Amino acid sequence: MDQSLIDRRGDVRRPWAAPGSRATLRPGRVVSLVDLSAGGALVQGDRPLRPGGRVHLQLVTAAGTFVLSAHVVRCAVWALDDGAGATYRGALKFDPRAEHVWREMGGA
Repeated sequence: MDQSLIDRRGDVRRPWAAPGSRATLRPGRVVSLVDLSAGGALVQGDRPLRPGGRVHLQLVTAAGTFVLSAHVVRCAVWALDDGAGATYRGALKFDPRAEHVWREMGGA
């Protein structure tokens, strides 16, 4: 089997669908949260993230406000639009793991 086709993620991810919630990469950069696990998150925004860089992800939800320390694993252009420009997707790995947030958000 082609090794590039194997999913190496160690955690179950949940698509993000929390009405009224918001995600921000500090200091103040609003992003869309694509999916979330206890070990990390996939975010989307209009500015690139520097792989290897440290960020703080702030999640404001009905369950509370969570600030998670993470490092950027990768970032790539996700879409190009004539009017809006580039959209980027970046993978974040939480350090430490966010088991408490995962439980609050209904994870296993």
